[in-house]
Amino acid sequence: MKLKTLVGSMALLGLVSTGAFAATAQKVTNESANAGNDFWKSVIYRNQDNNGTMPTVAQGGFKVTGEVATDYFHSDRRSGFADEKGKSGFNLHTAELYFDAQVNNMVSAHAALDYDANLPNTGTGTNSSTSLTEAYATLKQGNLFLNAGLQYLNFGSTSHDTLLVPVVEQLTTINTTSLDFGIMNLGGFYADAALFNGAAYGTDASKIKDTANKANGFTVELGYAMNQGANPFYGFNGLNAYVDYINDVADTNLVKATGAGALSQQHPGVALHAGYVTGPFQLTADYVTVTKAIDEYKINNSAVKPSAYNLEADYSWNTMNVQTVTLALGGAKNAAGLPDNAAYGPTSTPETRVSLTYGYHLSPEVLVQGEYANEKDFSTGNGGTGKSANILVGRLKVAF
Repeated sequence: MKLKTLVGSMALLGLVSTGAFAATAQKVTNESANAGNDFWKSVIYRNQDNNGTMPTVAQGGFKVTGEVATDYFHSDRRSGFADEKGKSGFNLHTAELYFDAQVNNMVSAHAALDYDANLPNTGTGTNSSTSLTEAYATLKQGNLFLNAGLQYLNFGSTSHDTLLVPVVEQLTTINTTSLDFGIMNLGGFYADAALFNGAAYGTDASKIKDTANKANGFTVELGYAMNQGANPFYGFNGLNAYVDYINDVADTNLVKATGAGALSQQHPGVALHAGYVTGPFQLTADYVTVTKAIDEYKINNSAVKPSAYNLEADYSWNTMNVQTVTLALGGAKNAAGLPDNAAYGPTSTPETRVSLTYGYHLSPEVLVQGEYANEKDFSTGNGGTGKSANILVGRLKVAF
């Protein structure tokens, strides 16, 4: 399978969401000194860099917050499942600064400066970048809100407690200049939609040019969040669920970053999420799929519709300091050979990944975590190698 063909279809998998939604976005704000306490903020800002933990800023005020996270990792495979060479080392996972201003009771602004070095498994050193990842203004009146500017869109959730980024998150993240508007807290229900410049598509060169950089991309979300009171570990107790729709999965960040060529047509995607929080337990489930087979991506000479899922269970307790154990199971279907660029293990998307994570708060702002994960590639009959990989990750994260 040609690399161009693979790259041209990452969008496919760009359909898989990770769990945790609003509740995890608020997770033990012990973990962060800048966490807001408004449940509905985490609905509006769920996919931003700081995962919805917006600081409370007085009217006319301005705050700067951030975090730094450093990792040690080891993987017994590197470039792909067929590569027997292991790799280990230290990695500055991320360093972020968040800027928040509350202009008045209706208008606020948010920006994020983000350094990422998350691709150490390429065999050629780390792939790092520093960029302005968010810069938008928010207008809010009653239950209505509007965000305008550079932002992450709510197609799937990007909150999780695992150290390895779930496949579903890598392939659904959309970070672009857009107009996002919606309504929230209508007896627990909410809805939002976003408009942005979508990816070019088509088979005729002149038509592809005409469709580029036009406002032809959109997402739609319908959800429900049952707030049953404050939770000392995860923000709020209760059920949360949503369904997301995107008109073209080629708009996901992973596809844009590789410079993939235009697909012949648009390929919609659907993301489903359900989560429940009660006491020390949090359970989340996510599923995403492309709704139309992609001709540019074939397995055994047949165009397929990639899909993925993620299941996560968290248990937290407080003995001196807050501790959390996370068990996660993720997987994909019809995704053999698609790049997995945000993990420390093989660079090819696994068919399954099982992981166990432990986190301990040395203080409300300092978190130490460790994780073991086992990944398995697709079988040879489904386009993979049938081999497995083991990955260990340790992280020190400081929020301020």
